[in-house]
Amino acid sequence: TTSDVVAPCDGALCKYILYTERRRHTSSAGMHYYVYVLKSSKDNKLYIGKTTNLKRRLQEHARGAVDSTKNRRYLKLIHYEYFVNKFDVSSREVFLKSGAGHEQLSKMLKNTYNEELL
Repeated sequence: TTSDVVAPCDGALCKYILYTERRRHTSSAGMHYYVYVLKSSKDNKLYIGKTTNLKRRLQEHARGAVDSTKNRRYLKLIHYEYFVNKFDVSSREVFLKSGAGHEQLSKMLKNTYNEELL
């Protein structure tokens, strides 16, 4: 039947359709994604994570409910970034955890990165 036939489309239209389909499947309307950087007052090292609810996640860190930081308290939020797409936040988190990401953070947050926490 003719309804089973897919008509060819030009490049721009196909790209737009693929873009809107990808957005529909990769980001939820109204979702917020954050990548954040904490600095430990105990060992002066960084913790980099991601979440959809920054306030709740910081409270979990403060309570010691996060295994990877519970023995490194107290923690100070020194940086966070907001994203509307979960793939973008994941990519940014991976980058910030890399050597190049740590270097970028140290340059971007030069004063904060090097100060001792009280």
